[in-house]
Amino acid sequence: MPDLSLLPESATVVGEDLRIGGCLLSEVAEQFGTPAYVFDEQALRDRAAAYQNAMTSRHRDSRVCFAVKAYPSVSMIRILAAQGVGCDVVGVGELMLALAAGADPATIVMHGNAKSDDDIKAALDARIAYIVVDGFDDIDRIERFAQRRTPVLLRVSPGVDSATHAALATGGKQSKFGVPVEQVAQAIDRMRAVSASRSTTSAAGWGSATYPRTSRHPWTSTPSVWLARRTSTSARTSSSSSNQAARWSPGPG
Repeated sequence: MPDLSLLPESATVVGEDLRIGGCLLSEVAEQFGTPAYVFDEQALRDRAAAYQNAMTSRHRDSRVCFAVKAYPSVSMIRILAAQGVGCDVVGVGELMLALAAGADPATIVMHGNAKSDDDIKAALDARIAYIVVDGFDDIDRIERFAQRRTPVLLRVSPGVDSATHAALATGGKQSKFGVPVEQVAQAIDRMRAVSASRSTTSAAGWGSATYPRTSRHPWTSTPSVWLARRTSTSARTSSSSSNQAARWSPGPG
């Protein structure tokens, strides 16, 4: 019997054929040609619900976000957005895809360690949930362009080595992503110097496809590991995007 464990639960073998989501792949290939990417929509909805339930059952204010770069398709985003999943976008292009798919701007987070002026402006105009500050130049741009209080996350590079491929390790001391731990206080002070807010939310990630150093099977790993923490007098730790908005005002008042 073929091993179907990596396929959606709807996958079944039909003679020499394979059926996924009620569709025979031979018929899909005949109609659309090959190669063809086939997704089981119900499986996507079920998986989205499972993530949502797993997070909110532990942290009521959690937010699950789909990394648009994983599959930048309006159709895909529309399905997940309908399930209440937010979007993690990198740059104005992915932001436009998310908005075109009907994603609520209040559920969108913009990442990226090389944001342009246009990226920041688009995020501000759309009034997305968070702009992730990846360096001091992001702070400068937000200060320059923002006309209202702006929710931000501060991405921290924790200086932690992760058991993954070197190209996927994003939290080490040589990482190009995030503010190094030793500069976090300076970054927070820089934001507070132009802010009416006294609280900031920080997030740290240490790699994609991380897995235990003793594991022989990296494919059993988690896709990525994130920790977010609100640095205020009532600081608390939560997972992934589960945190309260820190609203940073770029000017007086």
